Amino acid sequence: MDEKKIDQTAASSFPFPCELSKTTRLILVFFIATAIVCIVTALGAGHATGRLPLAVKLTVKPRADTRSYQFATLRNGIRVVNVQDNGTKQRAFAVAVNAGSFQDPTQLPGLAHLCEHMLFAGTRKYPDPDGFSNFLAAHGGKKTAYTAYETTVFAGEMSAGADGVEGQDRFADFFRAPSFDPESLEAVITSIDSEHAKNKKDPRWSTMQLLYSLSNPASVLGKFHTGNAHTLSRQPQSDGVDPEAALGSFFNSHYCANRMHVVTFSSEPLEEQLRTADKQFGKIEARDSACQTPVLLAKMHADNVPFPDGSMGKYVTALGTQPQAQLWMHFHLPSTQMDFMSQPLQYLFWVLEYGGEGSLSRVLKDHVGLATDFSVVNDQSSQGTELFIVLSLTELGRSHTDLAMNVVYAYLAALRRNGVDKKLYRSLERMAQLEWDWSGHTDAAETAQTLAERMTRLPVDDLLSGDSLILRPNVSAVSRLIHSLTPSNMNVAYLAPAGTDETAVFGDLEMIELQHYGLKHATADLEDKFPGITSRWNGWLEFMATGEELSDELYVEVKKVADIYNVEGDIMPVVPGAIVGVPKDVSLKNMHANLIGDDDNVEMTLYGERPKELDMTLTLRDFIAIFSNSRADESVTLPIAEHAVFYRQGWVTTSPKVSIRLLLRPLRQLDDYPFEAAHAVRFLLYNKLLAAELAPRMENLTSAGATYSIDVDSEGVTFAITGFVPIVEKATERLLAEFNDYNKRRVETTDVRFQNELTNLQEMLQTASAMPYTYAVADRDLLLQERQFSPDELLNVVEGTSKKSVQSTAIDLIFDKPLQLTGLVMGNIGSEDARLSVTQFLTGIEGGSEVDPDLHPDNEVEHVAPIVKLSNPVEVRMRNPLANDENHVTVVSIIAGVATIESMVELGIIHQLLQSVAFSELHTRRQLGYVVSAGVGMLSNVHYVHCIVQGTALDPDQTEAAIENVFSRNVTQLLKSLTDDAFHTLKESFKQTLMEAPLSEVDETEHFFSPMKLGANCFELRNEMLKYLDATTKKSRLLRSWTSLMHPQASYRNRIVVKYFAGDDVPARPTLLQASNMWETAGVTSSHAVLLAAEFQTTSVYDRATSEVRATLAEEGGYYPTEVHCSTTPSKSQSESHAEKKKVVELRTNTDEALEAPDSELETNEGSEPPEPEIRTSEGLQVQSHKTAYRTKRPSASFLGLD
Repeated sequence: MDEKKIDQTAASSFPFPCELSKTTRLILVFFIATAIVCIVTALGAGHATGRLPLAVKLTVKPRADTRSYQFATLRNGIRVVNVQDNGTKQRAFAVAVNAGSFQDPTQLPGLAHLCEHMLFAGTRKYPDPDGFSNFLAAHGGKKTAYTAYETTVFAGEMSAGADGVEGQDRFADFFRAPSFDPESLEAVITSIDSEHAKNKKDPRWSTMQLLYSLSNPASVLGKFHTGNAHTLSRQPQSDGVDPEAALGSFFNSHYCANRMHVVTFSSEPLEEQLRTADKQFGKIEARDSACQTPVLLAKMHADNVPFPDGSMGKYVTALGTQPQAQLWMHFHLPSTQMDFMSQPLQYLFWVLEYGGEGSLSRVLKDHVGLATDFSVVNDQSSQGTELFIVLSLTELGRSHTDLAMNVVYAYLAALRRNGVDKKLYRSLERMAQLEWDWSGHTDAAETAQTLAERMTRLPVDDLLSGDSLILRPNVSAVSRLIHSLTPSNMNVAYLAPAGTDETAVFGDLEMIELQHYGLKHATADLEDKFPGITSRWNGWLEFMATGEELSDELYVEVKKVADIYNVEGDIMPVVPGAIVGVPKDVSLKNMHANLIGDDDNVEMTLYGERPKELDMTLTLRDFIAIFSNSRADESVTLPIAEHAVFYRQGWVTTSPKVSIRLLLRPLRQLDDYPFEAAHAVRFLLYNKLLAAELAPRMENLTSAGATYSIDVDSEGVTFAITGFVPIVEKATERLLAEFNDYNKRRVETTDVRFQNELTNLQEMLQTASAMPYTYAVADRDLLLQERQFSPDELLNVVEGTSKKSVQSTAIDLIFDKPLQLTGLVMGNIGSEDARLSVTQFLTGIEGGSEVDPDLHPDNEVEHVAPIVKLSNPVEVRMRNPLANDENHVTVVSIIAGVATIESMVELGIIHQLLQSVAFSELHTRRQLGYVVSAGVGMLSNVHYVHCIVQGTALDPDQTEAAIENVFSRNVTQLLKSLTDDAFHTLKESFKQTLMEAPLSEVDETEHFFSPMKLGANCFELRNEMLKYLDATTKKSRLLRSWTSLMHPQASYRNRIVVKYFAGDDVPARPTLLQASNMWETAGVTSSHAVLLAAEFQTTSVYDRATSEVRATLAEEGGYYPTEVHCSTTPSKSQSESHAEKKKVVELRTNTDEALEAPDSELETNEGSEPPEPEIRTSEGLQVQSHKTAYRTKRPSASFLGLD
């Protein structure tokens, strides 16, 4: 791409002089846009005679984008984009309306949000409030919607087919003739109230609302955007305002045809899509005279700017909800909505977030030890750009927020002094173009929803590129933003750690609670808090202080802090230069995979030729490469005892990138060593500290397009590198060098960083801050999966963990055994280069000095994590770990056993119905909580059915009864009442999910690599599922499968329930009589009540979830088999598949030759190709604070999962 000349005087991406005011520019843009719309509408006037409106093809799209796009304006002014994807099996539709919370009337905060929810509550043509949700569920689909400041976006998706047009018509009728069902109003308001209760617990959301509360009271920015039961029901009724009438008035005034933007997505021809959209949306007319008000003029709110001159400079102290203190620096910047062609925020974000050595974030985290995390957040609207610099503070940082801000302002002064770096701007332009050209597709729903939102603010020609490309670099626009980063244009919020004493937080300041959020805070002038500090910053900014002068002043401030004994590096942050090494003229030689059209093999038709095993025999070229990278210290490379490395050229999708995945797993005997909490802590800290060491050293390569990860856990070490060929080669070399230096302690973790991470982990484990249901799910998983621990178990060993033991974790716990290698190289690379890359990678990793090279015949890799098999039902009763949280949580899980082809298909079909049924009954009808989720999931190779409810309406014992009613009555009745047509629809929608093609190279890599780790021959899994699905002709199979799971005749269900109770005390478990009354009240059938009574009396009840409890359960019930079923015929057992082991080369860089085992000792393992990842794993494996167990990334047959 040719470099564009940067015009320093160009005002923005629009060709107007910069001297014009924002209001004038908006007016000019409006009239130009109106003229264009009139012309297009006039050209399409033939619509009145039956012809379709004139459509314009959108041709400015990424090079990798194989979809087709067109734009048209219907006669009524609705703007439409149609998207054709020949490979999709989905249909999606979306509508964006130029109306949001900024348009809320003063007396009804949240009305726009209420309108969004009520719109889905039935229509004149389709009156059933649950009709649309049920229709989508039956067709494997879902709906979504959100209300933003100035737009509201609705979207839906479903499997393609004959009913697709009806699905889209149901969606369109919401905008043609919504019923706004009065009987649904109260329930919807309750739902919004629950949503607000959830938002209150979100620390980011509540902090932003706190800072917006300091805005001009007349400004729309400081409104209560969500609404709740008080603002939407109680207060209006008290004031004599009718919410129902206001709702209808709001819809008529804002949901106008000329403010609607429609997107359709399917495999149908564009003309056919436009014809359908015209028929369904073309008759919507203006409902109110307000619709004649130009949208752009309606959005201005110019008379009520959020932060007038002189209104900022505040310092807010608040009592936070997180274990770590945070510092938020909020800057109010000019709106950049019109600057999409110059993208000045991309430049500003780059220089602020740059994480290389000596950067702002590294100085704050590593050099002075004030922060553990650094991020930049923005929130854009026509009111301006709200930019937030957010620091998570260390204990030292909590006491010296002024020093942290001094460092930030010294950096801002350097940015201003240096001016806009044109070379950096151009490199950002080139990188944006490269990434945009080769970005993968998004799915149908996301594509439709994203395009609809963009249509509300971008010109037609820029719909696909406007949020990504830098087409007209504009130095003036960037400079304007940088010069707005001043003390007079900033407010600051300090959030003390959760649980801090209020007196210590507020002192003599007047504490108040934030309306609607309850956040306790006090406000003072920044200058009163830190006398003279703003004068210092202004001096740095206005007098263009040099880097040396700024550094000297910072050292003066540091010396005032007695707790800082030594600064680890320069204290003055470095401003980054241009990105070096942005790939040019990328070769596309090996970009395309070999496509195979086989009607009998859907998997190969969708994903192309399967990877083939590489011959890893060393060649002369390999020797040269090995010894050119060998070390003088005679370090020993890894003792790889078994290997299977696969390669495939190119992608089915379109990408010139290369992907390398390597997994090194130790071959162990089952009794090698018990995995203890101390090991878990070492892995946690090792990954955190390794990432912290790697990030700044790899920054220049990741900036140029490389991505990497190193994941070390009890399973082994996983390396992943992706990028364009030249960058991947450099990234691999650098990554290995840094990995070795860290493991061998040639790069030493500083004491400050280690102690900060240790303290951070302790605080995370001691304090719960996420949604409480996530901890309940984690507790369930802890009791079923090995090598997981409770927060208390981890806390007991954190303090005794040494820096030395952490840094040697990989060598001590992984590289101390012979290793099995599983590898996959895919993409734009030849086979020889792929083989050489793997060879160099493996010979470049330094192993431990004490490795037993002998392979014991019983040593093996654990491919599938064993799941505890419960001998009787289990119930866990605990207090909600979130202090002062009023929510109860109930998680009921029924374990279905080892997944088979049959269960994957039958439960997969049922899964499509579960969420809709549970949500309709528990959320919509019973109003039990905003969080209601149900479905089929996976833990390792074991299926489960579960339902999650978080809310305040009923306690967990009563909620459990309501969930059992859904399982026993609602779902059972639905399956019994299925018509043949409905059953056929369910089958077809599930079939479409199995036949959906990959969207990106990431999908393709995961498709092959995830099952490769399992050691079973499962590439035919998708085909086997389709065969069984086609053979499943009787709907009675679904009912039989569900009944055998929920009403087993021979035994109790494999059932585990986790209950969290709000408040300080956990009530005693109900008696059988009390429980029976709850079941009856909930509507549980008498036959199911008998089963529940029997289970009640045999249930093991625990007051905690720990590894000790899990050990007890395992001792009583044992484990499920670790077999993986990939066909309807019995598959080879894991032990049998492991018998086919291949001894391979052990390479040592200090030898003169490679030691290769004789040919007679090598056994081939052709055809042991594992399955694809199928829809979903179980809940994410991670560590969360307090009640979340430690989760290693255990081997898991996640390809069997359901979404």
